[in-house]
Amino acid sequence: MAQYEHLPIYREAMRLAVHLENTVRGFARYHKYTLGSEMRSGAHEIVALIIKANSAADRMPALLELRDAVEKVNGLYSIAILLNFGGNLHFIFELKSVDL
Repeated sequence: MAQYEHLPIYREAMRLAVHLENTVRGFARYHKYTLGSEMRSGAHEIVALIIKANSAADRMPALLELRDAVEKVNGLYSIAILLNFGGNLHFIFELKSVDL
């Protein structure tokens, strides 16, 4: 299995997952178990897809999945900001480029 802990994208994805875990705790009950749950699951999926892409011989399918997962979490994050969930929502995670 390929090593992934040294990858900057992996470290940033872990930071995002921890940040969302801590942030979602402050959501109201309804949003914690709906929007918050989706955000947390999406962040976990991003970490898993980074590991999958790093281990795959053909990385392109996993990278496309990763891109979609990042866009999904970004969309949910935007909804949370529009719903005015406070000052803890200041984390930017963007998949800018990936060397194949």
